[in-house]
Amino acid sequence: MDGADDGVSAKLDAAVKMFMEQFTETKTMIHEMRTDLNKKIETIKTDLEGKLEAVSKDITSLRSDCATKFLQTDANVDALNDRLDGVSHAIDSLERCDDLIVSGVPFVEGEDLPAYFTAMLKHVGLDGSVPPSVDIRRLYSRSPNGSDGSFIKIQFALRNARDDFYYAYLGKHDLKLCHLGIDSTRRVYVNESLTDAARKVRAAAIRLKKDGKLSSVYTKRGVVHDSKVTIACFTETWLTTKNTDRSIAIPGFAFLRCDRKYCRGGGIVIYYKEHVGCKEVFRIEPTEQSADKTECLACELRFGSEKVLLVAVYNPPGNDCTDILAEKLDALIGSFEYVVLIGDFNTDLRKPSNERARLESLMSTFALVSVGEEPTFYHRHGCSQLDLLLSSCCEKVLRFSQVAFPGLSTHDLIFGSLDFDVLPPVRSNTYRDYVHFNANDVENEINSVDWSEFYNLHNPNAMLDFFNSHVKRIHDQCIPLRTCSNRKKLNPWYNNEIKRSMLERDMAYDDWRRAPPERKTLAHLRYKTLRNKTNALVDRAKSQHTTRFLDSTLPAKTLWKRVRSIGAAKDKTPAVCSFHPDDVNRTFLSSFTAKDFPRRSGAATTFRFSFRTVQQWEVVNAICDISSNATGLDGLPICFIKIILPLVIRQVTYLFNKVIETSIFPSFWKQAKVLPLRKKPHINTIQNLRPISILCSLSKALEKLLEKQMSCHLSENNLLSPVQAGFRKGQGIQTAAVRVYDELAAIVDGRGSAVLLLLDFSKAFDTIPHGKLCAKLETQFYFSGPAVNLVASYLDGRTQTVFCDDQCSDSGEVSSGVAQGSVIGPLLFCCHANDLPTVLKHCSIQMYADDVQLFVGRNGPCARELVRMVNEDLASIHEWCERNKLVVNQAKSKALFVKGGRRNVAPNSSLPSLQLDGERIVWTESASNLGFVFQADLQWDGLIHQQCGKIYAGLRTLYSSARAAPVATRLKLFKALLLPHFLFGDLLYVKPSAGAMDRLRVALNSCVRFVYGLNRYAR
Repeated sequence: MDGADDGVSAKLDAAVKMFMEQFTETKTMIHEMRTDLNKKIETIKTDLEGKLEAVSKDITSLRSDCATKFLQTDANVDALNDRLDGVSHAIDSLERCDDLIVSGVPFVEGEDLPAYFTAMLKHVGLDGSVPPSVDIRRLYSRSPNGSDGSFIKIQFALRNARDDFYYAYLGKHDLKLCHLGIDSTRRVYVNESLTDAARKVRAAAIRLKKDGKLSSVYTKRGVVHDSKVTIACFTETWLTTKNTDRSIAIPGFAFLRCDRKYCRGGGIVIYYKEHVGCKEVFRIEPTEQSADKTECLACELRFGSEKVLLVAVYNPPGNDCTDILAEKLDALIGSFEYVVLIGDFNTDLRKPSNERARLESLMSTFALVSVGEEPTFYHRHGCSQLDLLLSSCCEKVLRFSQVAFPGLSTHDLIFGSLDFDVLPPVRSNTYRDYVHFNANDVENEINSVDWSEFYNLHNPNAMLDFFNSHVKRIHDQCIPLRTCSNRKKLNPWYNNEIKRSMLERDMAYDDWRRAPPERKTLAHLRYKTLRNKTNALVDRAKSQHTTRFLDSTLPAKTLWKRVRSIGAAKDKTPAVCSFHPDDVNRTFLSSFTAKDFPRRSGAATTFRFSFRTVQQWEVVNAICDISSNATGLDGLPICFIKIILPLVIRQVTYLFNKVIETSIFPSFWKQAKVLPLRKKPHINTIQNLRPISILCSLSKALEKLLEKQMSCHLSENNLLSPVQAGFRKGQGIQTAAVRVYDELAAIVDGRGSAVLLLLDFSKAFDTIPHGKLCAKLETQFYFSGPAVNLVASYLDGRTQTVFCDDQCSDSGEVSSGVAQGSVIGPLLFCCHANDLPTVLKHCSIQMYADDVQLFVGRNGPCARELVRMVNEDLASIHEWCERNKLVVNQAKSKALFVKGGRRNVAPNSSLPSLQLDGERIVWTESASNLGFVFQADLQWDGLIHQQCGKIYAGLRTLYSSARAAPVATRLKLFKALLLPHFLFGDLLYVKPSAGAMDRLRVALNSCVRFVYGLNRYAR
């Protein structure tokens, strides 16, 4: 055992010895590695210290250089400021010192020029003393010995003195400002004979963004320099290539020119302010074969995100410009939202002619409207309206006018003010937040009201006062006010990548401009590459943003809100009024009639109508059916009523039933908030305003309930005339138009003739006498006494207050009529006019509310007999109107002698006159009514042209705002905004002409190209 233990011990000793040797060797190796690592660290540290010392020296040197350059830059800036001060002083001196050159003053030895100028002052009626700081000297065009010395120079230091002398001199000699000439040195000539350039200018000017006022046209610095004109278009300039750009330049303006050639033609120049984005789109220049044809110069104007196509036109006499303009406009229809044509068309819109008909057809097709109605050209034999301003958006025309320039041109200068904003002002908007509010607070406040007091009241007026006071307090207390800025993000597609690319492009552009000749080509190539890259990035970002923004999968409400925000869909017409609200209210109140009629009891009948009380579910449906959030004078919007409706439905239903039971309509609900809206958007007159009444929300809900009960009674008992199509279920304007057309077509098919009379009532809804209406409800429509009393309470004692911007008028009493904007008003008017057909003896009649179509026909040539029958019925209609306090507007009423396609019928000029109350009704070949265009030949070309105009107007808007939208979204926009124009009156498209159908087909093809992104020549 001892021997075995010794062997094991020896082995352990050997293993321990080996381990110790390896450990010692490893320790030595680690020590050597540590030593090497320390040496390397010391070496790296030494190198870094040297490099850091060098960098520190470089930073110190750079800091010193920057400080030196900063001081140099500061010194340069100071020097530049000194130079600018000097330039500013020189400019001020130049503005103060204006030279006047007077011609025709021969040189005289020993002359006394101050005495001569004193004589001039006395001659023009001014003080004989020479104004201070006036320098008068002889002006020699050559050396004194070789000059006739017929010019003197008068230099004014005071502008007031200069202006006084100008106006006195011009007034004394019966001259105008246009007799002031100007030379290349900006010196003014007073010359009674106009220069050749002044004689040959015919001007048409359009001004954008200012106040529509031309301060001057031909003053000391040129034709438009001192005026407020932004864009000026001149036709018949007679400019040729011999006239250099420098000779016709105007300070502050750039210009496009289309010169006269071949000693014929007119020539066109468009001046535009340098800050306006403008580029040429197309031009129509005369050739040797067509030197006497139409000339056009078109440019694109950019105002922020809005693009305007401006076309200056000169059409020589006897030419037809419609075909070439139609071709150009059709090609550009998708590129511009707004189109403006201006110039000398040499087509008189005041006289019938073939040229006028073709021009009006062009205007109708492309939805263009002529702004202005006065003649612009005066001659020995009369006057004509030759100079026109045609606009595709009359809402943008803030003002239009014209001024005469005797001695300068026989044409008036026309000018307009269009509303285009580059950057809209930043305005804050305060509103009630009906989304983020504490619902528990609202519920607690409503529950804390002691409603027992409300139920103890028996008068609807007291009940409404109690309800409104508490609900308005809760509304103002619990619905928070928010303030936000209306400024929108101008470029939502803008990102950092585009910003970086634009910076690189701009740096490359500067490098190209400053590059030496040997690097010029390479630098330009680099700039173009970066420019194209930037443009591609912008186009891609815009397309991606529009695709996301107008995604067809969005909820309908969100999608259409976004569509309206970019201007693709027509938004609500704003209430724009530039008149004082008291004046507007007086104008509206003047339409009402004070005289009323006593009520008469009706005959006994078994089905007297009475209003029944309503249930809670009916009230809920009526309130939920109100979509408009317009707020009446009670300050309670319908959205808040819907929020609290579950908490107050019992109180609202109780109030409605109390009104029905007592036949007392609350007085506060009869106070209307009136907003004046323009009938025609481009006419800014007080007579062009129509009142739209904004009623209290709960009042409209109660009216809906009453109107539904009345309609059921009238429908179930067939009390309304079958020829009345207005505001009746299942009927509309197309129903009325089809009935009239069918009757007339049957007469014409039987080889007969007919007379169609389209009557227009003046302010029909405002003149209804309340007593007469209530009497008819009782006698003709079998309303019970309580029902009539409730209607009478609804009509009597109404007041209105006109709101214009932030001002409001005094309250005015409404003595007659029904409120425009009310729910029950149209039905009451239909009841009032229901007995009109009973007074007719010969004519048939079709009615849609206050639009009346009267027609009668017979076989054979019987024009005089037809006119006699119509006149007899017109006399009966006049008597009926006097009894019912309605007035027919003869000026807007039109008569058509319907003869189909037969040409052997007497023309309108030989027809006997139609008379209404001693006034003649005009015969015409076509007239608009109910949105349709009725023609004497029973064709519908006029309607098709009208609809094509609306289609192209909608296409212009969609192309400018939604071109990059997805195909599915564009298809939705087409179906919602354009397809209704195709379907309007489609039942009446009977045997239209080939030309009209071709227009409709071309319009449809344009829509297809928009939806699917096709070019014009795609098949």
